[in-house]
Amino acid sequence: MPIPGPIVHQQLMVAYTRLHDELASNRTTILQSGDQRAELDQDRSDALIRLAKHYLPELTSESIDNTWSEVRDAMMQILRHKEDQVSQTKLRLDDLMEQRTDHEQQLTDVNTDLDEAMQEHQAAITQVEDTLRSDSKFVELSDRAALAEAALERAEANLAEIDQDAARKLPAYESSALFHYLYKRNFGSGKYKYRGMTRHADRWLARLVDFQRAKKSYEFLRRTPEHMREIIAQDRDAFETVMGELERRRDQIANSVGLVTAADRCEKLDSEREHLLQNLNELLVATESLQQDWNAMEDPQGPFYREAIDRFREVLSGMNIGDLKRRAKKTREVTDDQIVATLLGVESDIEQLNRQARKRSSVAQDDYHFLEDLGRLIQRFRAAEFDSSRSQFVDSFELNDELQIAREHLKVDRLWKRLRKAQRWTSMVGSPFKRGSTDALSQILPNAMARAAGDSLSEQARRAGMRRVAQEDSAK
Repeated sequence: MPIPGPIVHQQLMVAYTRLHDELASNRTTILQSGDQRAELDQDRSDALIRLAKHYLPELTSESIDNTWSEVRDAMMQILRHKEDQVSQTKLRLDDLMEQRTDHEQQLTDVNTDLDEAMQEHQAAITQVEDTLRSDSKFVELSDRAALAEAALERAEANLAEIDQDAARKLPAYESSALFHYLYKRNFGSGKYKYRGMTRHADRWLARLVDFQRAKKSYEFLRRTPEHMREIIAQDRDAFETVMGELERRRDQIANSVGLVTAADRCEKLDSEREHLLQNLNELLVATESLQQDWNAMEDPQGPFYREAIDRFREVLSGMNIGDLKRRAKKTREVTDDQIVATLLGVESDIEQLNRQARKRSSVAQDDYHFLEDLGRLIQRFRAAEFDSSRSQFVDSFELNDELQIAREHLKVDRLWKRLRKAQRWTSMVGSPFKRGSTDALSQILPNAMARAAGDSLSEQARRAGMRRVAQEDSAK
């Protein structure tokens, strides 16, 4: 059986939450590595302190204690700052995740309500259309509207043809000097006033240019379009009268079955859904920003680490392992050799721990980027309304397998293509929902008129309804 869109949506959200928790667990492991690094750093610091005391016996204990106390305080201050920032970031991230979970649940509820409301809306549309089809007055008006539409279409087509003809031919008349001369003198009409040779010459010119025929054509081209526009205006007035009566009858039936209320509910729920999607997008951006901050703070080469290293280097700038080892060999005691050997071992352990930390950090970065991409995919999924109960996925589609492949290869775009390929829409009777109760009523009129009119007038009735809808849309 096909997999409902809400189920796939829920699976995606579960996968996102599971990956987020896994990433948080990995961060804990990385933090534990940080604790081990801190212990090794402390061992190295202790070795350096013991070595400094061995090489500097003339310094007072108070001076040495004061020097290393200052370093420790600086390191602890940086560490406390980091821990405070990490703690605050975690709290904010947890709060955002709670908000996302809450908004996603609200979205699921709104989707369910919207699907139900759309079904009620569609049922109301069907009931209105059925009622209008059986209404004798509406049937009569639909036939009249169809006839009016057919007359309008013929008149508009004729007007378009004559307009084109006039645009093509009138310039030739108006550019003819002889025709223009005779026409301005009102030749051939009761207003012509000339006598004698002038009249004789004008008659000769009129025969030369066939003025009477040309005048009829010229005046036909000038006056007919305007006359046709007047007739079309009258036809449109009659059309508007019929359509107004049709709409009033439609509105009466629509109100009686609660169509407007159903459409308003759909619009309200659709607006709520859009608002939730916008909030989820904003939460996604905020979450990604905090996760980036968290990653930066936990990066072994991040800002807190660099600050601590800079402070420590100020103290150890003149001390390196090579110098310490060479100096140890010059002394007879073995104590300093043992301390340097311990320091070398600590350095080796630190390097090994750093390699492990870099590997874990690389994996965590990949998981983090995949989490970001998966979050965006979920937003695209919702924006496409794939989470609606009108959406289904083929039963052969295995989301968990596809998620695993996408994560292993870091190819979320491939997962999106697979989702789109597997997605199907369930069939719905009638037109899809449009926002606004007026749109809901507009959807009904062409269909109801086409069903109500006689078979020979059905298509003209539909076009009459569509003309009315187009007029209303252009007026908005």
